[in-house]
Amino acid sequence: MAVQGVSDMLMGAAGAAGGAVSGLVLGFAGYLGLNRLGGTIAAAVLAAAVITRTSHRQSAAA
Repeated sequence: MAVQGVSDMLMGAAGAAGGAVSGLVLGFAGYLGLNRLGGTIAAAVLAAAVITRTSHRQSAAA
């Protein structure tokens, strides 16, 4: 139960921080800048997931 509470709190805090940061980015760079930043972050997360999955497969095969 405590782990789920911490997870929910962190998820809510991340959502609040993301909303605040996206508002700042939108104010400074407009929708184009917000889309570019979001795409860059999404690409980085996807790349990290692929690298992590690939390294786990290689270490399991060894």
